[in-house]
Amino acid sequence: MRIRFDVVSTGIIFLSACSPTNSDKVRDYKYVMQEVPELALPMDSTMAQSSNYMQLINDSTLAFLNSPTSEICVLSLKDQICNNKITIHQEGPDAVNGVNGFYIANPEENDSIWLYASWGQRVYRINSNGNLLESFVVPHTDTNSSGKYSVSPYPLTTSAYIVRNGLHYLQGMNGMLREGLDPGASLIFNAVTGKVTTGSPYPAVYGKKEEIGNIWDTFAYRQTSSYVTPQGEVITSFPASDSLYVWTPTTDVTLAYLADYSERPDIVPQMGVDRDELFKNYIKSFQYGAIFYDSENKLYYRLFHEAGEIDANDLAGSATRKPMGIIILDKNFEKVGECMLPLGEYYPVNAFVAAGILYVNILSDDDDFMKFKAFTVREL
Repeated sequence: MRIRFDVVSTGIIFLSACSPTNSDKVRDYKYVMQEVPELALPMDSTMAQSSNYMQLINDSTLAFLNSPTSEICVLSLKDQICNNKITIHQEGPDAVNGVNGFYIANPEENDSIWLYASWGQRVYRINSNGNLLESFVVPHTDTNSSGKYSVSPYPLTTSAYIVRNGLHYLQGMNGMLREGLDPGASLIFNAVTGKVTTGSPYPAVYGKKEEIGNIWDTFAYRQTSSYVTPQGEVITSFPASDSLYVWTPTTDVTLAYLADYSERPDIVPQMGVDRDELFKNYIKSFQYGAIFYDSENKLYYRLFHEAGEIDANDLAGSATRKPMGIIILDKNFEKVGECMLPLGEYYPVNAFVAAGILYVNILSDDDDFMKFKAFTVREL
């Protein structure tokens, strides 16, 4: 049975399929995405409706960083109630600062809450009271490790920090390259041995390794999205590449699967003389986005972002209004659908799939709610 967490503010529900892309008019696909009623999670007076990091713990529990109070809020999607707030202490012997991501394996466990801070590449374990139990420094890939790629992880909701069987999966690229090493996007830290394994090398479209940091926008094109399979394989979506890359850590083999947008956009290196120029380049350029797996329907969803229009008076808003679409792939990475999502103001780094529904964070005019557009796949 599919569980839905729908909040409807009117008595009438309008359901419609997402718009076809130009190629859909001449090409047959098997699936399309259907919009369903949005999800609106009530926030109390201490909770912000925006967050820099979220974790779907299971299909009915969402946890998110609440910056105003330095807490992790654990919220039931079914009951829409915050069941728990985990304090991240900022001062004293239990202080942990600069947290970018967290991992809660089980909300019922009180002493296995993991935190990651990219500054200094540190991992911390706290309990539900925020007491610091242990901490580790994730070694650089050029010392005391088996890593051969330079990886500087920066967790996002769509590039999650995951802990399994003592292995810490960390993704992304936020920092300078290590001399003599190729750039990579995945790092696995073994907290028992203190060693790291690195992989998910940047594909050829990024050019020579020594040039990546100079000719590509530091975050918009170097920061990746990923999905870790139950078997421990890492599937990475690089913003500049039309393929998905599957890295198997046990064999150190990486395979590429074409998962491109049918319009075949031209993606070129992004450079700018200042921060605003780089941001404008991002807005007016195409990027591939997050990758998700829908275990209920056995499908992958890959987001993409078309070029948007620049509003010089509202650059941040221009970025959230970039047209966005979805590439649908089967479990073997064969393309089976493609469509555009309704135009709107999206915050797609906070998105997840729960019980067969894709939820994408949107900007809310009401601070009392954290809102998500919701989409489910429909067979044609």
